[in-house]
Order: sequence, then C-alpha cells, then structure tokens
Amino acid sequence: HIGEIADQTHIPEPFLRKIFSSMAKNGIVHSKRGLSGGVELLNEIDDITVYDVMIAVEGELAIYKCLKHPEICPKNGDCQTQNMWRAIQDNLVDSLKKIKIKQLYDGDNISGCIHPEFGIRDGVKF
Repeated sequence: HIGEIADQTHIPEPFLRKIFSSMAKNGIVHSKRGLSGGVELLNEIDDITVYDVMIAVEGELAIYKCLKHPEICPKNGDCQTQNMWRAIQDNLVDSLKKIKIKQLYDGDNISGCIHPEFGIRDGVKF
C-alpha cells in the first residue's frame, strides 16, 4: 500500500500518490485499489533505470530551457553555451540510463555508472 511506503520512506503520501500515478501512466507500475490493493512493478527491478522513472515522473529531461525550446534562443545552432549544456545533458542522460533502480534499492556503489568525464570531487566520483 502507498501509505505503508510513505511511512517507511517518510515521504508524504499525497506526493507518493502523484509519483505512482505518473509511473502507472507510463507503464512502470500497476496500481490496484482496495484492501488487497497496492503498487507493483510491471518489469523486473533490475530492468528499470533511474532515467525511466525520471522521464515517467518529470517528462522530457532538459537541464536548461534552451535545450527543451531551442527556438527561444536567437543564437540557436551557433551558441557555445547551448552546446555546453547539451553535452552536459547528454552525459547526465547516459549516466541515468546506466543506473538501475535495483542498484539503489540494494545500496550498491553506482560510481562506475557515472560518466567518467564528470571527474572527482572530495574523493567521490560524480
């Protein structure tokens, strides 16, 4: 039940309901109402990536507005800043696609999944 998940994770139940609703609409979970209801994954936990969940909940990933709406930039196509943001976003997406939800659930070290060009800060790969 979502209420039990909310209690265990200390995440407000209304917020979790919205997240699970988005995930259900995008084919990640199936929810069933009633006494025997709950939420179940539609795929194996080691087949679902962090990227899959983010896209289901947030929609298209764009870390900067000009990447989602390039037409707003008068220098579209000839903008070094836009190229920089696109490269950063591409690296982020690649990394998020490598991290499986099971790895987070199991508490695995995910530093090997993160793009190596992001470097090291304070001894932690990111």
